Order: sequence, then structure tokens, then C-alpha cells
Amino acid sequence: SFLSEQYPDHYMDGLKQSINATLSNTKGHFGVYLKDLESGACLGINENDQYKPWSLIKVVIVTTMLKKVERRQLSLNQIVVLTPEQVQAERSLRPESDISTNGMPMRELINRIIELSDNITLAVIGKYIRMEEFQECLQATGQPTAPTNELSKGPPRISPKQYTSLLKSLYYSSYLQPTLSQLILSLMSDTIFGMWIKAGLPAEIKLSHKVGFNADSGDFHDCGIVYPT
Repeated sequence: SFLSEQYPDHYMDGLKQSINATLSNTKGHFGVYLKDLESGACLGINENDQYKPWSLIKVVIVTTMLKKVERRQLSLNQIVVLTPEQVQAERSLRPESDISTNGMPMRELINRIIELSDNITLAVIGKYIRMEEFQECLQATGQPTAPTNELSKGPPRISPKQYTSLLKSLYYSSYLQPTLSQLILSLMSDTIFGMWIKAGLPAEIKLSHKVGFNADSGDFHDCGIVYPT
């Protein structure tokens, strides 16, 4: 509403000029893609440039898991056993959590992957996914795929515009049933990461997002859905 009032005729054009002005004074290479899910208006700046996804791929992995839940191949309530080393690592990540070698429900593991971007529980839960199931999810949600033998080197590079397809699949529940799509989006609205997109929004505006970054390589991503009302 604010943007359409500020730029009543072509608010996306005005917004693009504003973003370009900001980026021109900032070091780095940037890819930006915005889409208004109500009007269909969109803008892009290097939106087709591809990057290593880093932790953005965790949303695809959780979506793959929940597809198996939808197909009744897994249950969110089933208990997953962790090794003592994994338990110790989890306690160091969030000391207040009630974690033991007796195991954790699958639902809690999924929560931690999205809310904390937890690599330990990602490794635990990854054992429940076959590569062809992961590939199916990539394809069904509009993400780049790669030959199975190449995935051992990491997931395919992805552009900002391509990642939007995954967010839209959750928003419109086109791959998962609505309750499971909403489960992911609700977890994405309660992450511990308050920088980037979230830092620029008023506190009352809801955001479902996922960050992915690698400080060594200088890659920093933040992708999500902003709910203006």
C-alpha cells in the first residue's frame, strides 16, 4: 500500500530505481527479484544470476520430508534417535532445549532445521530422504536439478527468480497440502535471524523467510514472503 501510494502509476519502476541507487553505493554483486503476489507485478536486478544456495536448500529438504509425511511414509510424531555426540552438539546450540539420547520427534527436528538453520539435525533427517525424492521436489517446485552423481558436490546453483518458485509453491500449496505448506511458512516466520529483510520491516509486518550464507565465500542470501497486512 505504501509503495502504490508513493508511485501510483508504476510503483515497481520507482522501487527499482531506489534499489539501484542503494546498490550503486554498496560493495558486492547483488541479485534481487521481487514479485507482488496480488497484482503479478515484478522487478528484477540480476535476477537470473545463479549462486550457491547454502542453507536456502534446507527449505527444499524439509519440503521433501513433509511430502513423505503427506504420503504417510513418515510421521511427524515418530521418534528419531540421536547419537551422544549429536545430543551434545544440540545442547551447545540451544542449552535450554530438552534433548536426550532417547530421541526427538521428527516435528522438532524439522522445527530446528528451519528456525535455527541447524546443520546437525539436517544431517540426522537427511537419512530419511532418497536422492530421487529430493530431485522430485526440486523439479516440482521449479528449482534447478542436476544429475544424481553431481549432487554429492552440493545442490545446484540457483537464481533469485528461481527460488521464488519454491516460495510460491508453499504460498499456493501447489506441491504440499495446505496444512503442511503452512507448517513450513509458520516455521519460517519464527526464525532466529533478524538481519537483512526482517531488519527493514516494521515489527508488525509478518515475514516468512530463510537465510543462507557462507562468510568465507562472502555469500549472503535472504529470501521470503512479506505479508503487508
